[in-house]
Amino acid sequence: MNLKNPKHLHWNIINILFHPVFIPLYCVIFLIFHQPQLFANNTKVAKDSLIINTTITMVLLPLFAVFLLRQLKFVDSIILHNRKERIAPIFIYTIFAFFFWAFILLKNPANQTSFTYNYDSSKDFLKNFIGYPKLAIRMGLAFFLTSSIALVANAFFKISLHTIGGGLLLGFMIAQAFHTNTNYSYILMAAIVAGLLFLARKNTGTHIQQELIAGFALGLNVMLACMFIAF
Repeated sequence: MNLKNPKHLHWNIINILFHPVFIPLYCVIFLIFHQPQLFANNTKVAKDSLIINTTITMVLLPLFAVFLLRQLKFVDSIILHNRKERIAPIFIYTIFAFFFWAFILLKNPANQTSFTYNYDSSKDFLKNFIGYPKLAIRMGLAFFLTSSIALVANAFFKISLHTIGGGLLLGFMIAQAFHTNTNYSYILMAAIVAGLLFLARKNTGTHIQQELIAGFALGLNVMLACMFIAF
């Protein structure tokens, strides 16, 4: 990715704005501001802790890890041009993604099995408890599984992490619309973002088409599987 190339500048802006490391944060922000009814009675505490956990675990720590790898000369560039350079960052991200999912899972009420929050049936249990919606738990599982599969796939070909993020975002929007019966326009917006990421990675010469399609299919299918098939 060459930010100094005016020909690719607009595509590089898209690459940065919708970098896969930011996708979990975007999904969490969407839940907090557009699906507040899914949270427990102590909504503010749940929202604050979730966004702090996401920002630290899924954004700041992975970025800091790549920075350290670059300083220690384990990678030649933070852009991670080849498959070998991407092994350590993806592995580290997978570890962070596991703890992100585990944190949300442990905060889920034991009797919270639906996608909507039932205060009356849970008020005693949740009196001093931070509860996260099941939608967030399955989202966390999807990020962990996708990262794990991407790590394995990276051993064989340079799968696109950006289009993985686009597929995850689209799958998340489809699932939340289905489970909460909310505005379906967000699905269209996510599809546009995924399409822009596909074009951005293709036009900057970062990936071949098969790598882009594989990444998008991985992200989309894992998110939908977690949302509709998982526990």
